[in-house]
Amino acid sequence: IGAPASFVCLDENHPVLAGKKPEQVLDAWIFAGGNDLVADVCVNGRMVVKEGRHAREEEIAGRFKDVMKRLVGQR
Repeated sequence: IGAPASFVCLDENHPVLAGKKPEQVLDAWIFAGGNDLVADVCVNGRMVVKEGRHAREEEIAGRFKDVMKRLVGQR
C-alpha cells in the first residue's frame, strides 16, 4: 500500500481473447496476441501507454526514422 504500481492492461474486447477464461488470458496474449492487445501500461505509478498509444510514441518514432536513415546513408 502506498507504493507506485506497475501493471499491464489488455484490451478485453480483442478477438484473441474472445471466449477465454481468466486463466487462459495470459497464454492467449503471449502465444497468439501482439502489441495491439495491450491497452494500458503503468510503470512505477506513471502511465506510459494509454489506450494503446505510448506517451512518447511520436518522439520515439521520429528518432527511430532518423537513425534508420543514417544507417542506410540518407541524411
